[in-house]
Amino acid sequence: MQNNNSAAEIIKQIGKMLNQDGTNDNEKQWMIKQLTDHITVQDQLKQLTTKDIHTISIVNRQTTVHVKSLPKLTNFSQPTISRIITKLAQQQLLEKFRTTKNDKEILVRLTSAGREIANVHQQLEQHLHEQVSAILSQYPAAEIDDFINIITQIAQIKP
Repeated sequence: MQNNNSAAEIIKQIGKMLNQDGTNDNEKQWMIKQLTDHITVQDQLKQLTTKDIHTISIVNRQTTVHVKSLPKLTNFSQPTISRIITKLAQQQLLEKFRTTKNDKEILVRLTSAGREIANVHQQLEQHLHEQVSAILSQYPAAEIDDFINIITQIAQIKP
């Protein structure tokens, strides 16, 4: 009976974490507060989904990125990447361009507003990393390893 109760509680807590991920979640609110001097960028950020922000962060890690490489880099499908790239370009957070060597090859790079969002997202990730590290410091390494193993196995469950 304990395992049934534990499984239900784990599913409930994972559900809570997933429900926190939305267009107006706590993480986005934190990012918006960091951009108080940049009202236009705040407004753009409010329109973004988590996938949009993740894509911006991936593009930010390189000067330019081939659009064809983004599905592998993000683990998003090609149609999803196409929608995200179109949306981000319309919001002027990134720009699409072609190389002079190959007119069929489409590359993207962030605009200054896109870089601002990427930078504040990087600050958020650092902030979260510090909080998680503080929690983990209370547990022995063996328990942390067990937890990681359990979460990994749960993440692989397919309905």
